[in-house]
Parts: sequence; C-alpha cells; structure tokens
Amino acid sequence: MGVMIMNIPPLPLHDDYQDQSEFELALWKREVQLMRFELFEEADIAIFKLEDAGADASAWRAYRQALRDLPNTVTEVDVVNLPVKPS
Repeated sequence: MGVMIMNIPPLPLHDDYQDQSEFELALWKREVQLMRFELFEEADIAIFKLEDAGADASAWRAYRQALRDLPNTVTEVDVVNLPVKPS
C-alpha cells in the first residue's frame, strides 16, 4: 500500500471556546476528522480500481465527498452519522 498523506487537524484549545460544551464539541469534531482517514483510503482504492476498469466510480466519489463534509454535520458529542458505503 502507498503512503497516505494526512492533514491532521490541530487540537482545539480550551481558551478558544466560550463554554465547556462548545469545547467538547470541537474535540469530538476533531475525533470525527481523524476517524475518516481509514475510510478515505478505502474509498480512494475503490475509486482507483473502478477507474482502472473503466467503470463508474461516481457513487464512491459521492461517498468520499460525504466523508469530507462529515465534520460539518456533527452537532452533538459522541454522535456521528457515517455515510453509507456504496455496494
């Protein structure tokens, strides 16, 4: 497997938030960002294989975009709704 370059999000600083709940949500969003890396790699491999075979990779591209958008959808700590992987 090749080397994956990760853009690791910075750790939020408590002083940057007005209250504890905002800080905890920022920490959770960072955790969601970190958990996506393995899923990105899986999606990339699926996209590359489909493209190499001349097949339609649009469902996997949409899934990858949903993963990119995931941190913006998080509104509660410990709650994340992962997108469904294409079959």
